[in-house]
Order: sequence, then structure tokens, then C-alpha cells
Amino acid sequence: MLLWEIRKIIGNRWNLAFILCVVSLWGATLYLSGQAGSYQIYNRTLSFWHVLGSLSVGFFILFISTRIFISDKEDQVKEVILATRYGKGSLLLTRMLAVITCSSICIATLTIIQVFGFILFIPNETDMVSLPLHLSRALLFALIGGTLFSIFAACVCLLFNSQTATVIVCGFLFGMTYMLRSDLLQSYSLLWLLDKGFFSYLIRAKGVVMELEWPFLLSWYGCLLFLLISATIKIQARRHEL
Repeated sequence: MLLWEIRKIIGNRWNLAFILCVVSLWGATLYLSGQAGSYQIYNRTLSFWHVLGSLSVGFFILFISTRIFISDKEDQVKEVILATRYGKGSLLLTRMLAVITCSSICIATLTIIQVFGFILFIPNETDMVSLPLHLSRALLFALIGGTLFSIFAACVCLLFNSQTATVIVCGFLFGMTYMLRSDLLQSYSLLWLLDKGFFSYLIRAKGVVMELEWPFLLSWYGCLLFLLISATIKIQARRHEL
């Protein structure tokens, strides 16, 4: 069943256009950066996740992968699913795992695009010495952030039972880190939490969070997801959808 749900997400007709768009934008970015020399290409490669990569992950999760939670209604099979006495809970868990798996596949694909773009445009190999370490660190943060945001977006979609509402709510929270100046924010303030507290900051891997801030952020992420998952389970049970 898990493979079936993964195929439904990967088989979305928008995936090809999504990949082509990312490849085109990344190629154009590296080409323009190459006019200033190989060092600029190297810097652009390191900053891939700061904007293009992280926005691509957010787009994929909100517009493509979470769509699976409302597909039953569109396919007119929701009544059949709800009529089953057992299996609704396992179906929900399976779809959650499928969303997490597909977000990881998306991040891996974007990493391949990032690396191949660098190899294609860089004129020499001397700049590649320290690149694997930076790429590995960025990939790790992107995978963690992508997994957490996938769970967050899935729960919001289940709560509202609407992809439009999910895009509005999650898109706003996800996009706050692009609009705020992290270096000007007071630690632990509301704006600071909006900047770092909704997973896009992790996916961007733009800066190293201060060591003293990690316990707070981990506690916040844990409490946020625990409360959201608990609310989702409770509301789904009341709707007899679980």
C-alpha cells in the first residue's frame, strides 16, 4: 500500500514541469553567476538551499504531496474509505509515510540538480575540495526540515480538509523566514519564532543556530508537532474518519 501511495504522489502530472522549472532556474542562475568567475558559482552552489532549493521543497510538499490527503474526495471514493471499519488509521499512517518519503526523494533530486549544475558550469575542480562537507550538512538539515514540515502540512491539511487552506496557513508560516531579517531579531521573540520555528529555516540551512538556542527549538518543534498530531487524531476520530 505504501508503494501505491508513493506512486500516486510521484505520478502527479505537475512533477515533470516542477523539475524542469527548477533545472531551468538553477541553470540560468549558475550561467549568470559564471560571468563573475568560478568563485561566484561556488558561492551560488552553497546558497542553493537558501532560496531556490527550500522554496522548491515547500512548493512540492504543499502543492503536490499533501494533495494525497484530499484525493479520496476528488476521486469520489471517500464514502467507500469511510465505510471500512478497520484500515482508516493504517491508511492515514501509510499516507503520512508516503508524504515523508516523497519529500526526501524530492530533496535528494534537488541535491542531484545542485551538484550536476556545479559540475557542468565550474571551469576547474580545485573548488570542489570543501564542497562535499557543505553539501552533506545542507542535505542533512534539509531532510530534517522537510520531514518535519511534511508532517506539519499533512496535519494541517487533515484538520482543514482543504488543500487551499493548507497552502495559505502553511505557506504563510513557511515564508516568514524569507521576509524577516534574522540578524535583527531579538532571540525568543515572536518574530524570532516565526523566523526559525516553522521548519523552513532548517531547510534553508542558511546559518548555524546558536548552541544555546537548539534546546529551545527542539522543544518547540516537539511540542508543536505533538499538539498538532493530537488535535488531528482527535478531530479525525470525531468525524469518524479514523
